Amino acid sequence: MVETGSLASASVRLGLPRSTLARRVDALEARAGAELLFRESKGAAPTAAGEQLLPRARKLLEQASSVLNGLSEARSIRGRVRVMICSGLAPGVLGHSFAALRSMFPELDYTVDSSTVPVGGDLERYELVMHWGDGPARTDWQTESLVNARVWAVATNAYLAERGTPRSVDELSNHVLISWRAPSERHDRWPLLDGETLPVKPALKSADAHFLRQVARRDVGIALVPDLQVPEPDVGPERFQPVVATKVGGTATLAVSGPSRVLQLPRIQALLGAIRSLLAALETQANAMPGRSQI
Repeated sequence: MVETGSLASASVRLGLPRSTLARRVDALEARAGAELLFRESKGAAPTAAGEQLLPRARKLLEQASSVLNGLSEARSIRGRVRVMICSGLAPGVLGHSFAALRSMFPELDYTVDSSTVPVGGDLERYELVMHWGDGPARTDWQTESLVNARVWAVATNAYLAERGTPRSVDELSNHVLISWRAPSERHDRWPLLDGETLPVKPALKSADAHFLRQVARRDVGIALVPDLQVPEPDVGPERFQPVVATKVGGTATLAVSGPSRVLQLPRIQALLGAIRSLLAALETQANAMPGRSQI
């Protein structure tokens, strides 16, 4: 009505009876608790409250239009995407994510392989490679960050009850250590929050974070693992406790790489946007359910 200048003109543009549109305005004003429009025989104009609401209303309409357009575009995206992912991402999260992507892009087909060293193999077969840390050292490829993960040391309550909880980094040498590092980094040095590293002698080391979590869940030792702090569907609380959390830890970046020309394709851009949205949604769930981080 603000844009058309009258109830009659607005009803014509929207294809609604004038009475229906008038009732909707009345209902909106009742919910707002204030008169939003001056409605006179010559037309309609916003009140002071209406002027205050108008920018927000326009923004909401733009967002709604963007979402609807995005859904329409997603339905038209089709083709094949070949993906290499790093081993160690939680299977439940991966299953949930690919099911959601399939629902969003029903005309896309996927081929997914995994490796503990995803950037070290035959990359020509893939449009996307998901990995920790730096991407391939190739001038015709580019890398985009997806999310930063916290890296910290954790153990089960049962292990700590039996072996004791270390109070300092020096006491870690008295424990069974399980060590994760990104493929390009060392397993025998743990990151410290002050930027230094701690020499360690791990009893078990792997680039597969999920495997190390499974071992640590069985009360074997203290594990240094990345944590995206998102919940894995259908999995209960891990009951891990952080160990020397004020001293040990760092961050690791989960990133995606691909040929520069491929990353600019509409279907790939749409896919990356959807992945970021899924990760953000899972993080929101994690904030509501502390103690259920799984990756």
